[in-house]
Amino acid sequence: MLQLKWMRWHTFKMVIEKNKTALLLVNLGSPEKPSALSVAKFLHQFLSDKKVIHNNKILWRIILLFIIIPFRSFSVAKKYRQIWGKKSSVLTFFGKSCAKILNQDYNIPSFYSATYGKPSILHSIQDIIKNKNIKKIITLPMFPQYSTTTNEAVFDKIQKAMTKIDQPPTIKKIKDYHDHPLYIAAIREDINEYLKKNKNCQHLLLSYHSVPVSYNEKIYLSQIKTSTKLICQDLKIPYTCVFQSRFGRSQWIGPQINEYIIKLSEQGIKKIAIITPGFATDCLETLEEIKIQAKREFLKNGGIKCDYIAALNDSKNQLKLFKNIYETNS
Repeated sequence: MLQLKWMRWHTFKMVIEKNKTALLLVNLGSPEKPSALSVAKFLHQFLSDKKVIHNNKILWRIILLFIIIPFRSFSVAKKYRQIWGKKSSVLTFFGKSCAKILNQDYNIPSFYSATYGKPSILHSIQDIIKNKNIKKIITLPMFPQYSTTTNEAVFDKIQKAMTKIDQPPTIKKIKDYHDHPLYIAAIREDINEYLKKNKNCQHLLLSYHSVPVSYNEKIYLSQIKTSTKLICQDLKIPYTCVFQSRFGRSQWIGPQINEYIIKLSEQGIKKIAIITPGFATDCLETLEEIKIQAKREFLKNGGIKCDYIAALNDSKNQLKLFKNIYETNS
């Protein structure tokens, strides 16, 4: 066991010494544990970010501290427990797994970080530059479509981290990859594989994370439209682009998936599949909100079958995509 660990470390060291450019994969993050306390800490950090919440700062802080965190932490923790992995959240597991495989199998010095929670962006960059051979970091937010609430939030954290580092490395920002041929091909392949095995599927839903209408996310919505069009080119069954994860009472981009699946069942559609192209890895939003909640709602309203097609996670197609982005920008 000790010899195996030494061999892995030696291989990783050789990879870093050979390459002057590192890859930093960044996802949203998650609580450290599926407990109310951990969730409270995570929600406080996440929902305090001005990139995520555009509301009046003082009013929002009162709502966050005295309403949202006290009343939602327990219910959100319960949801996390339904989909929690053996040692960490599913999102953290797959993020770290991607970095590990890219290191071991593709000789790419790769690191995983979270916008909120651990490992933080600052901590990850500090780990990277411990090796003085690294001169450049390619920062890849794991959000295919560009949004101020996700991608821009990552870059904001990067910028703040750079101010705390002496002799910071060069940072190459990957803004998005919504129309990257390997990304489109990977999603299409998963859909086609599913449809080959489930020829009676009547409708496909492509679900993306919603945003408040007031945020005016024109680029995000335009890229969603492009991604959906490319993914569904030559698709043999009807499909619809829907949105999920609405939060609060303000108007959000729709149609909302929880409302649309009821509409489908009322139209006589009994067998559907759902895929989430905007999520690079599975997480609370895909596994609990879609695989559990959406399925339950569809079946309750007369549906017969509602399958969830998993995110790319640490699949070979996902890794080939990240490898290509790294090589193109090194």
